[in-house]
Amino acid sequence: MDRSYRIWPHYLDCTASRGSGRKVPRTLCLDRPSIDLILDVCRALNLRCQRIEGKKHPRHWFRYTGLVAVEYSGRKGELIKLIARSARERHRLR
Repeated sequence: MDRSYRIWPHYLDCTASRGSGRKVPRTLCLDRPSIDLILDVCRALNLRCQRIEGKKHPRHWFRYTGLVAVEYSGRKGELIKLIARSARERHRLR
């Protein structure tokens, strides 16, 4: 059974520190990732995903970034790293 996880852009953002919410190491992070990039990567990985606009992370209550809801059967940490690796690969191929 798949669970739905919320993926916020700052989970993958190089400008954010681990203390402020980045979930991946510097080797996997991206400069200011967008919701569109995360959606494209999730669709390329054949994951069911949905954009949710107008939401703000509780720690970043002053910034409306939106999020992506992704259905995945594994753990959230695995999903975030999978998205980060795929996004870095797509960025490198451009």
